[in-house]
Amino acid sequence: MRNRRVMTFVFLCLVSSFPLHAKKKVVAFDLIPFAGYRQDNVKWKTKTGTVSPGINLPSGTVKWNSLSGIEYGVNTRTTLRDRYIMDVDLGFANFLGGTMKDSNYLAAPGSGNPTRNSMNLNNGFAFSPNLAFGINTKPSRSFDLIPLIGIDYNYLNLTGKKNATAPLTSLSNTLQFYGPYVGFDSKTKFNRRWSMNAGAAFSLAYYHGRGHWKFQQNRSDNTMSQSGNGVGLRGQIGLKYMLAQSVTLGGEADINWNRIHNGHDTRRFSDDGGGKVNLSHVNWTSFSGRITLTKAF
Repeated sequence: MRNRRVMTFVFLCLVSSFPLHAKKKVVAFDLIPFAGYRQDNVKWKTKTGTVSPGINLPSGTVKWNSLSGIEYGVNTRTTLRDRYIMDVDLGFANFLGGTMKDSNYLAAPGSGNPTRNSMNLNNGFAFSPNLAFGINTKPSRSFDLIPLIGIDYNYLNLTGKKNATAPLTSLSNTLQFYGPYVGFDSKTKFNRRWSMNAGAAFSLAYYHGRGHWKFQQNRSDNTMSQSGNGVGLRGQIGLKYMLAQSVTLGGEADINWNRIHNGHDTRRFSDDGGGKVNLSHVNWTSFSGRITLTKAF
């Protein structure tokens, strides 16, 4: 009888201690390298403005079209007590192709330079970090819904291909879009291996742009600077397949759209002319498709 009581006591101790080892991790960490394709389009348009007595700058437009290239980087997600989320993402892109078209923007009034110009992209680079915090509301065992608040930053550096025989010989732009956002992320589990993720966000978009260019007859560079604010939208959808207990292969697609509708443009031409006018708008759209590999720790 005594031995039976001892065995029963030991068994109860083992059973009671098992949940301590079976509980989910207090902190979980996902490392998600990715690579894929990206295409961007940027357009800005200025309003007509008087920059000095008798000198008017006409409404002008610049378009960077079909900026296409390779996107790569790493995303991370830290989950505390299966509920509190922190995302830290680092994205990069190298643009390999694209064109620039100008209408009444680059040439100074009365300079004799052509009012319409075009140039192929020589090289382009983008950098896109992101930081977000959220809470997993988990409406059901197979569905995670995560409201998010965060801030993101998008940097683009674009350089035109020099052409010694064309009137426009060089061009470079640096563009920055950044701001806070609110949105959500979600995950739907179809079965043990397959799942789908989807998300969207609305942002307050702030914009800064700089650039310089040169025509053949210019002795020095012409320069521009822009700033403004507006709104942005972003959407994402993806499908994932669990290869092993802690490794998942996936495919994702997302679109990012920003429109700046309040701002100004300042140009300084090589002849010391120029001035400040209002921006009509700046539009930036970015589409990405990528392969992801998630490693859970």
